[in-house]
This record gives sequence, C-alpha cells and structure tokens, in this order.
Amino acid sequence: MTLNKSLFLIVLLLLYSACQYDPYAHRYTTHKPDFEDLIGTYRFSEQTISQDTVNKAGQESYIELRKNGTYAICDIPDVFPEKVNSPKKRITGNISAKGKWNIESVGNVDNGSNVETHWGIGLTNFNKQYTSIGFMGNKPPYDIIITLGDPDAGEVIIFTRED
Repeated sequence: MTLNKSLFLIVLLLLYSACQYDPYAHRYTTHKPDFEDLIGTYRFSEQTISQDTVNKAGQESYIELRKNGTYAICDIPDVFPEKVNSPKKRITGNISAKGKWNIESVGNVDNGSNVETHWGIGLTNFNKQYTSIGFMGNKPPYDIIITLGDPDAGEVIIFTRED
C-alpha cells in the first residue's frame, strides 16, 4: 500500500471515529404519547452528568405530571450549567418547581433511514438552559430523560415511572 493510501485511510478512520451518537437515542419516544399515559410520578433513577454523589433528597426526587396539566418537581439534583459546555458539572444542590406542562417535540432522532420526532414535555417556571426533557419508551409506562447540552455527550438524568 502506498503512503498516500495509508494516510488517506488513517484520516478517514479518524473522521469516522470522531462522529458521535447519542447513547440514549434508541430509547427515545418517537410517537406522540397520549396525555393520559403520561400522568403519574416519575422517580429519580440515575444521572450521568457529575461524579458528585447525589444527596438523599436528590435520590428521593421526583417529577409529578398531573391530570389537570400542572406538574411538581421535587428536589432533583441541580447539575444545570450556567454556560453551555461547561467542562465540569457539579451538583450544587436540589431544585424544586411547580407550573404547567404540555406535550411537545424536544428534538429529532435520525435512525439512518428517516428522521423521527422525539417527544417530551415543556414546563413553565423551569428555566434551565441547555436542557431537553424527553420521554423514553415505545409504550406506557414511559420514563423521563433530562438531557444537558449536546446529546452525544450522554449527560442525562433519568426518572422512572412509578407503578
């Protein structure tokens, strides 16, 4: 193999390996869920944003979506950065909020053959930047995934629906 071909292959491999993929995309809800199927309480399950230990309140945190279109967030770990792509994210406490919620598109998933909508929720009175709040699962009960910044980084907080 000539030197030029070898260099071309190395460059091609480097470019290919630099492409990333959202590690949770295959779990996103890509059909619009029914409002009634989303009502309930979602408990903290895991977070991949910070190496900090989640305190007891954070471990017991939840998001409650109510039938009347209101929500309550109780003590979710505050890992939300002030600036996009902050190099190190720290848990700085816990966040609680109340307001109204609605079903909305929070992005798209490209599965290679077509682009599908990722469904999630919009919340009033929850103004955290660089955040997407989506659903996971193809049928009820759904889970909630909060993604910070670039989805390819895999920085998420996951809440699992209570039975």
